[in-house]
Amino acid sequence: MEVSRKSPISLAVPVLFVSALMVLLLAIRSFSEPNAESLAATYAHGTLSVAIPYHVVRAGSGRLIVEILDPEDHILGSAEQSPQLANGNGTWRLDIPLHKPLPIDDVVWDRVSYRFEYAGETTAAFEGVKSISQILRRPVVHILAQKSCITGGPAAIRVIATDSKDDAIIDNGSVRVELLIPDRPARTLFTGRLNHRGTTEAQFRFPAGLIGDYQLRYLVETPIGSSESTEPVQLQDKLSILLTTEKPIYQPGQTIHVRALALDRADHNAAASRGLAFEVEDSRGNKVFKRVTQTDKFGIASAEFALADEVNLGTYHLRALIGDPNSATSTAEIALNVERYVLPKFKVAIEFSRNGRASKRGYRPGDHVTGTVRANYFFGKPVDNAEITVKASSMDVSVFEAASASGKTDNDGVYHFDLKLPTYFAGRPLTQGAARVLIEATAKDSAAHSETRGEPITVSESPLLVTAIPEGGNLIPNLENQIFILASYPDGTPATADLNIHVAGNHASENVAQHVATDAGGVAIIRIKAGRGGETLKIDAADKEGNRASSNIDLQPREGSDQILLRTERAVYRAGDRIQLKIFSTRQHGSAYVDIVKDSQTILTRDLDLVNGEADLTLTATPEMAGTLDLNAYLFGGDAQPIADHRLVFVQPADELRIETVADASVYKPGGEARIRFHVTNAHGEGVRAALGLQVVDEAVFALAEKQPGFAKVFFYLEQEAMKPRYEIHSIGMSDIVEPVQHAQGNQRDNAQRDRAARALFAATEMVNLNRFDTEFGRTMPQAKFAEYASRYQSAYTAQVRRLATQLSRAHEQNPQHFDLVKAFTRLSDG
Repeated sequence: MEVSRKSPISLAVPVLFVSALMVLLLAIRSFSEPNAESLAATYAHGTLSVAIPYHVVRAGSGRLIVEILDPEDHILGSAEQSPQLANGNGTWRLDIPLHKPLPIDDVVWDRVSYRFEYAGETTAAFEGVKSISQILRRPVVHILAQKSCITGGPAAIRVIATDSKDDAIIDNGSVRVELLIPDRPARTLFTGRLNHRGTTEAQFRFPAGLIGDYQLRYLVETPIGSSESTEPVQLQDKLSILLTTEKPIYQPGQTIHVRALALDRADHNAAASRGLAFEVEDSRGNKVFKRVTQTDKFGIASAEFALADEVNLGTYHLRALIGDPNSATSTAEIALNVERYVLPKFKVAIEFSRNGRASKRGYRPGDHVTGTVRANYFFGKPVDNAEITVKASSMDVSVFEAASASGKTDNDGVYHFDLKLPTYFAGRPLTQGAARVLIEATAKDSAAHSETRGEPITVSESPLLVTAIPEGGNLIPNLENQIFILASYPDGTPATADLNIHVAGNHASENVAQHVATDAGGVAIIRIKAGRGGETLKIDAADKEGNRASSNIDLQPREGSDQILLRTERAVYRAGDRIQLKIFSTRQHGSAYVDIVKDSQTILTRDLDLVNGEADLTLTATPEMAGTLDLNAYLFGGDAQPIADHRLVFVQPADELRIETVADASVYKPGGEARIRFHVTNAHGEGVRAALGLQVVDEAVFALAEKQPGFAKVFFYLEQEAMKPRYEIHSIGMSDIVEPVQHAQGNQRDNAQRDRAARALFAATEMVNLNRFDTEFGRTMPQAKFAEYASRYQSAYTAQVRRLATQLSRAHEQNPQHFDLVKAFTRLSDG
């Protein structure tokens, strides 16, 4: 385009040359800045430490000047060296104190300018300008903790410090954790040093009596700078309340006897002298009873509520609340039935048999279900000559009657039945194709009073059910996995069976048969090394009675290149036992971390070095660990996100109580006096003071709804509400893990069998921990001053462009015929 001499070139240049100026500026900077991406800086205590790598082909001495510039090119600090350079690579390291210390929010948006000139020369051999935000190394802090904690209770927090490249900061770092309480000075909960893995095990105890929402401030000081963050934490007064009544059903006019036992969730000690309120809500939502009381020194409170003769029938809700009634910190609730009922006059029982022996292992379609119906009055007399009807019912799209039989009891109140099952049932995939059938027996005595009892059985095409459970829930790729193989009969009875297992997967070495046998608990263990894809187990099972079954079980792998596997030696421990943990990882070296969580609270944390992909940790089970422990092992992958595996174990209480009862007679007359002696001892046989709860209830009431023994121990120690099943298991239940002490002290073989079953059960279960808190801070630059500095740089840039445009316009006017934009711009830049 030809431009007239009279045209206003000084106005046109800013518009036409802005893009060209930027391209030229960036080009000159890129040629003059060696290894710009390798520059690094740290900032601490008002001093910027800079490392500038270089490469030279000419040796010699010279002068290096490094400056810190703000957006207007004001010098905020400078340093100078006179280095002697040799051929090859090297790094200049300088500490540049700022004339006036600035907060990190300002420093990150300033620039570092450096220039090196050989002695006797005025042209720079190396020079460059870099934004501090692009080269600053800052500590990145990862916090793993819990959202809510128990006031006055122990807490453990994992603090990990790395740089922005996720390399551990291992030199002279410190960590401080403070609790911020409104209108009061910050309270230091923990101070510690970073270890050689760049982490610390912050363990402390929260102040007692603080309840509500607070803030935790984390302050991390390292050689590459400091980092700080404030995160919310909720302090709760957590108690476990066991709420009971003497029976599950009441009639109008009767009295409900309520009792609550409150224990501290942290140590299971009695919550003594705590305010507690009982409330009862009827079937229509009306609050019909409220009593405020307090627990005694044993953590027990009680109340009585008399039902009126005319009340709303249906389901009532009984609650116990501790704390502010409007926002109770701990609550418990149970449902009661209030209805008019008639107590059974006699008891009906069903006993199954096979080939003359007691048996209930499940049945196949077309089998005969044989057994005995017994009818006895509660005072012991048999119900003779009673009319008996036995029927089998199941469900496909609706309930249907599968078989029936009828007859009369003999003089001993006994009736033998034989039912032939249909040849087809609609099974459910969840129960491996098994169908549930209810066998109901109805007995009618000579007074035309009828009672009914039902017992379920399982009907399956397969006489044996086989389940495979990886120890980690899913297969962990590229590591050797233990696989639990469970064999059971359809009714859930464990099966002792021989197993031939063929693994068809990604590893040719695994495509061979393995031969194992399940123990008396129906459990066997095999080992396979999983590939990145799924594996299929082809299992042939046979027991000693000739039952056979074949199953193909697909096992799915976890995703991700980095993997970790945590293995426990056992699943059930007692206080004082050693808990041995083994960690395996696809990463050969680095750090692994272990957290122990109890009642959704991290109580212990450890860090370990991986050596050849393995690490070991030994802990001692303490009395404070009694209950369910969720053991978590994790490492951080390439994306700085944790990769974890977990195991559940159960620690039996250290000093359980035993109760012995001796009555002065075995039979009493109505209105008679009974004397019962109780003897309470600890595990060592020593007598202890204890609060006893005694319920005297007509057996006929319990015939309506029976209460399982040991329910209190299960309630307080087994976190069933947080457990989520991943596999359907028929032969093991969670309550089997929490068994009485005398049973747990069996022979070594029985304990090993029980522990293996517990490991399989825990492998099929995962914990739902909604309380987990995981955050990271320090990876991104502070943004508080970004807008301010962006505006300042924009203004400085615009002023510079206008100045260059004006000078270029003048150069063009002086020699328009031979004007060269690039040469003119280079001269202006050099000037």
